[in-house]
Amino acid sequence: MVGRPSHMTYKSISVEPIENLPDQRIELNELKSLDFYTGDDKKVFFGHYWLKGEPSLYKANICCLDYSVAKGGKLVAYRLNGEKNLESKNLMYV
Repeated sequence: MVGRPSHMTYKSISVEPIENLPDQRIELNELKSLDFYTGDDKKVFFGHYWLKGEPSLYKANICCLDYSVAKGGKLVAYRLNGEKNLESKNLMYV
């Protein structure tokens, strides 16, 4: 996982600001699979998730560009330069 925080909680990854979600740590090793989209698959950029914090890549070929600009968050883009793997340095945001 490229650039992902060392731990996540239900509240920190929530799409909506649901105040009663717990700040309970999500144990990534308990998830069934983090390989639902493999490194050999095409690059994918997606949105409509209202993420918070610093933009980062999920994997070397997976990137969310929605960091809640409509709610005071960041306007995010990725500058694609023909690279095989996505690179954090190509995430642009204001």
